Amino acid sequence: MYDFHMHTTFSDGSKTPKEIFHMAKELGFKALSITDHDTVLGLREAHETSREFGIPYVPALELTVKESGIKLHVLAYGINRDSSIAVDYSLKLKKYMDEKSLGQIQVLRSKGLIDGISDEEFFKEAKGGPLYRAKFLKTLSDKGYFKEEEIMKRLNEYFGKDGYCYIEDEFPYMNFKEGCKFIKEIGGKIVLAHPNKIKKKNENLYSELINSELLDGIEVYHPSITEDTEKELMEIIQRKGLLCTGGTDFHGIYMKNPRNIGTVNLPDIVIESLEKFMI
Repeated sequence: MYDFHMHTTFSDGSKTPKEIFHMAKELGFKALSITDHDTVLGLREAHETSREFGIPYVPALELTVKESGIKLHVLAYGINRDSSIAVDYSLKLKKYMDEKSLGQIQVLRSKGLIDGISDEEFFKEAKGGPLYRAKFLKTLSDKGYFKEEEIMKRLNEYFGKDGYCYIEDEFPYMNFKEGCKFIKEIGGKIVLAHPNKIKKKNENLYSELINSELLDGIEVYHPSITEDTEKELMEIIQRKGLLCTGGTDFHGIYMKNPRNIGTVNLPDIVIESLEKFMI
């Protein structure tokens, strides 16, 4: 069993790297990859736990870029987890997101929507990463504001444009070309993440990106990929000799449609594409 797209508490997942490896061990995994958003800060724990559990892993991250006004994701496999460029970027984003979260906490307080919850109680849920939105709401859930299973349904209520504590995202995300250059600088392979999500937002951008000469690979096996898209992407991969990747996009309890690790069936081409980056 394999899974090459999973998130931990170091970004917007609810499980620590060690917890994911423990789950993988119980399921008989042969290899995996943790692909936290915009950070390498969890890869040290992943590396140590990989050795402890005897499960090879591919060091990776999932980079957020902005193109044509749309946020999208590019997976970076085989990166140097100790790259100073990657570490600096990870810390820069964390600092920005933590400051934004503090602002959102203050907005809720000013509106009288939270009572007696300290900043520290909110940030306790961050568990090594930024206080992503779902983690923020986990604190409110723990305090009885709503049930844990409602967290993902409440995101728009709190953080949408008309939400209780909306603050516009002003982080200077790289564009696609800049993001690809960044990935190369940290030693990674450039893989377009879940293209169907891009297709739903902008078909022209989708077509442009899946055919980009900057790509080393495309994520084909993902819960969002339709049969027609899979066929189209596999034709490009085979014609251009690109890497083919896949995984569950696991976030633990922070998923609108919860699924366990390893539940996306990955064909041999995925393992063959990534085995050279396993350590």
